[in-house]
Amino acid sequence: MDVADRIVVAIRKRPLSQKEIIKKEEDIIIVQNDNSVIVKEIKQKVDLTKYIEEHQFNFDLTFNQNHSNEQVYINAVRPIIRAAFQRAKVTCFAYGQTGSGKTYTMIGDIERQIPGMYLLAGQDIFQIIEMEEYTHLQVYVSFFEIYCGKLFDLLSQRNQIQLREDANGNVNMINLMEKKINSVQQLMQFIQLGQNVRITASNSSNSESSRSHAILQVSLKSGKTLHGKMSFIDLAGSERGADVQDQNKQTRIDGAEINKSLLALKECIRALDLNKNHTPFRGSKLTLVLKDSLTGNCKTVMIGNISPSSHSSEHTLNTLRYADRVKELKKPENRIFQGELMQRELMLARQTKNVTRKQFNKEEDQENARNFSPISNIKRQSLQPLHQSTQMFNNQNFNQQKEIRKSDISSAINKFNLASIPSINVNFNKTQQINPNNYFPTHQRVNSESTYNHDYDHFDKNQNNLFLKTQNFSQSKQSIDLITLNQLNCYLQ
Repeated sequence: MDVADRIVVAIRKRPLSQKEIIKKEEDIIIVQNDNSVIVKEIKQKVDLTKYIEEHQFNFDLTFNQNHSNEQVYINAVRPIIRAAFQRAKVTCFAYGQTGSGKTYTMIGDIERQIPGMYLLAGQDIFQIIEMEEYTHLQVYVSFFEIYCGKLFDLLSQRNQIQLREDANGNVNMINLMEKKINSVQQLMQFIQLGQNVRITASNSSNSESSRSHAILQVSLKSGKTLHGKMSFIDLAGSERGADVQDQNKQTRIDGAEINKSLLALKECIRALDLNKNHTPFRGSKLTLVLKDSLTGNCKTVMIGNISPSSHSSEHTLNTLRYADRVKELKKPENRIFQGELMQRELMLARQTKNVTRKQFNKEEDQENARNFSPISNIKRQSLQPLHQSTQMFNNQNFNQQKEIRKSDISSAINKFNLASIPSINVNFNKTQQINPNNYFPTHQRVNSESTYNHDYDHFDKNQNNLFLKTQNFSQSKQSIDLITLNQLNCYLQ
């Protein structure tokens, strides 16, 4: 585990229970040495034939059914305990399906004297506090639960706690009792006292399923100044309605509240993952309590507990997907650095591409200075017949139109008895020199002048059409050149 990580996600697989062994349920979870987890989900086709679909997940740490609580603590939790003495706020919480081993991981088995994360952390705390640089610190402990959206103090006869948020966004718990402790034995006594009054209920997976989120907070103080804080959270199990044996009103309300708070936690983690401006910590009391554990100078360890049985495959996949979402929550500083690095690499690639393209264009322009683009002589020769044939067609069409206009104008002149005029060769240049005032009678002058202007305009339009056709040919030639240039640029890319 990297101590610099802001959040570390570990997955722990429990062994098959005696009840599952009797039912001959299959173990579908494979925990590999490279911190990956494979789930072999048994599915059924339309024709009722069964097949196996594999799902693989990668996490920071993975533990199989043979790893003890102590091994989990040493690899996953111990690094953040040391960070608490460096003025950090650290959190360790267990998440998973009801009956997946969360309480065993966090609290252990007191009757069998198997310590969980609570007591193992307490042992390290009192060993570190004996060092000379930390002898001025005192240790305080508080233990409370969140049940149906309300907070209850487990060290004070389950007195209700009020949650308040000040103007600065800091969350304060009113009436929460803090006990000063001097040894691990005192810590164990308070944990056992709190567990005895904690709310539990029976379901199909666990005869004593936790119905509340239990939070143990250990504070390091110098006088009244907070030096560091550690929070250990045993979350209530995520469940469906079918998991509850006693379908009374209260158990349904409990299940709804549990799922609501877990969903709110997921939404907060998602908002932090997307770096949103607003994180919905007020969605539940659980997220308000965890606010300082997910923001600021904090370090968090999530332990995802999963069941190996095929009957729990849906819950197991949900837990792994939830943990995978938490895993994506990285340090903001790393995100900014990675974003800047990507922008620099992209800018450098664009600059290199532009330099290469400019150098290529410059070399080709030197060889083809009088042309629009670097087209080879072979392609120019292949285009030459097309240019000549188009030019020949345009000239021929122009001559035909010219002769037709000459005939029309001559007919108009003969209509007004202008035969006395010596051999008028009507063409474009001489037509411009004709003055209707000299040859037409007064009463016919207006009509002849308008006829002349009409024919002249018509002839001028034909000349413009010829110019447009020539221009279109030039544009077509340039389009061919541009297509060739684009092909060359694509080749460079």
